[in-house]
Formats: sequence, structure tokens, C-alpha cells
Amino acid sequence: MSVATFIARCAAAFLVLVIVAALYRALLFVYELARGGTERGDGYDAVQVRLDDDRRRALSHLREVQFDYDTGKLSKDDYETLTARYESEAAAAFRSLDARARRVDAAPNGGDRA
Repeated sequence: MSVATFIARCAAAFLVLVIVAALYRALLFVYELARGGTERGDGYDAVQVRLDDDRRRALSHLREVQFDYDTGKLSKDDYETLTARYESEAAAAFRSLDARARRVDAAPNGGDRA
């Protein structure tokens, strides 16, 4: 097996893994909504948890892309493409978290989440 074939198979396997993880995450979110919303009343907030997970995941991907580029596993074009993608995802997660925090702080009950 050539190196190019190996890399292509690894990329395909990674893509399948990402798709499966995204589907799993979507199903969990739909399940939580079907149970009566995302807030359980005990301080747990599924939307907040999802946004935190999205932020952590994007930042983790950025670190991994940087490492792969530094070790020569990624071309400059791939590095720039992936970095732009994950920076966009991280920025979106940060914006959502910030907007959510502002809404909670502006709530009439003083920002209590429970």
C-alpha cells in the first residue's frame, strides 16, 4: 500500500468518525428536547453543555492541526483550510456562549439558572 493510499484511507476513516460523532451529538440533543426541553431544573443546561463542548472541540482541533502541520503531516494548503474552518467554529461557539451569558445576566431573576 502506498503512502498516498494510506493517507487517503486514514482521512476517510477520520471523516466517518466525525460524521458518526456529529450524528450521535445531534441525536442526544433531539432526545433532550423530546424529554421536555434542555433545562432539567437541577441546574443542568444541555444547551450550555453543548456550546462548551463545541468550543472545546474546536480548540482541540486547532491544536491538533497545528501539531500535524508542525510535524509535517499537513501541507500548508490543508493547514490553512483546516485552521480557517476550526477558527470559524471556535469563534461561533464563543459568540454563542457570550450571547447566552448576556441573556442570563439580563434575566429578571438575577441570572439564576436553576
